[in-house]
This record gives sequence, structure tokens and C-alpha cells, in this order.
Amino acid sequence: MIWNFGDLDPGHRGETGTRFAVVAVPLERTTSYGKGAAGGPAAIVEASRYLELFDEQYGIQAADEGIWTVEPFLSDAETLDRNLHLIYSKSADLLKSGKFLVFAGGEHSMTPPVVRAYLERYPNLSVLQFDAHADLRPEYEGTPFSHACAMRRVVESCPVVEVVCS
Repeated sequence: MIWNFGDLDPGHRGETGTRFAVVAVPLERTTSYGKGAAGGPAAIVEASRYLELFDEQYGIQAADEGIWTVEPFLSDAETLDRNLHLIYSKSADLLKSGKFLVFAGGEHSMTPPVVRAYLERYPNLSVLQFDAHADLRPEYEGTPFSHACAMRRVVESCPVVEVVCS
């Protein structure tokens, strides 16, 4: 299978000439219950092949603007700190492209470095979180960068509205 959100034709999926980008972040280093978060981005891209891309309400096909599916950029051999730095630097670089970015993870610990990159570009940023857990622990299993602490790290840098659903 070609790594391609929406199973788009070559004219609508490249790095150049596209308006949107799906950024795969298959991070899974601190999960504590069920495993499999690293497979999330691939599952999302695979499932996107079956999406209806035409928006009946607006009468347009948003995919006509193009969707670049960014190759995953993490390595299992690297430390959590190194992975978080890679996520931050890749996010900051991608933001320079001017594309509308959609990040597909991976575990929640990917969120603070992405938010940090956005804050540098948009200093008045606020974050809206939908989750089954608040993820506000100061530390979990010996690290303040655990998935269970992700929103605590974000709250320390910008306003957050949390919608916790079960």
C-alpha cells in the first residue's frame, strides 16, 4: 500500500501543491495499559481509503486541495527525550510550510512538543482536548513526560479546555 491518506491520486498527495498534511507520529514509549498506540497512524491512513471525500453540505471535495501524508519519523531505538525533541523540531519545520497540519498518533506524550511548536508560531494559542482522561498528573511511572502527564505539560504553557468523556 502507498502511504497516502484518502488513497488520493498522485496529483493530490505530494509534498508540493497540497494544502493539507497528515503527520504520522507512531510514538509508544510510556503506555501503561493497552499497547498498540504506535499502530494508530497506519490504521488511520489505512481506514482513510474508505472515507467519502465529497462534502455534501458544502458541495466540494476538500481533497481536491491535496493532502500530503508525511512519512513517520520516529525510531524505536531512540530515547523518549530524543523522540520528543524530534516531534518538536519536525512540527516546527512543518509549520513553516503553511499547510493545515493534522497530527495522528501515537500516545499522548506527543502532544506537548507539538503544542510547543505551535506556540512559537501562534503565541495566543489555546488547546481544546477531547479525551477519556484528563492526563494532568505531574509525573507518572517516574517521568513527567508520560502519556498520563501530557496535558499537565500543555497547561503549563497555554490555556486548555478539556472535555473528558467516558
